[in-house]
Amino acid sequence: MKKLLTAITILILLSCTENKNVDIKKLEKHLGTEIIWEYKISNFEEEVGAGNSLKIYDLVFSKNDYALLLKKLDLNNFGKSGKYYYKNIDYGNTRIRVLLITDRFLIRYSEIDL
Repeated sequence: MKKLLTAITILILLSCTENKNVDIKKLEKHLGTEIIWEYKISNFEEEVGAGNSLKIYDLVFSKNDYALLLKKLDLNNFGKSGKYYYKNIDYGNTRIRVLLITDRFLIRYSEIDL
């Protein structure tokens, strides 16, 4: 029984890792570039309800890596508000927001399915 529970736990952890990799690929698509620098995923939140879902997470970079990432991005494809760059994407009932928070060296990704 203990081996079975251990195996199930490992499968769940691998499943979560795979989902985050898919999410990073989606983010790269919206940024228009591959993320090749080290980052830490923080503030990961995922909620699924009747007919809707929400996913939010932050990618936190070092100051130098974030500067290199910003140089690689075409910021003309983003709106600007103060120290933030943002991109809003609508796919029918799915709303995606990519927010570049320059003074905190992070990217916040949110996806809402209505």
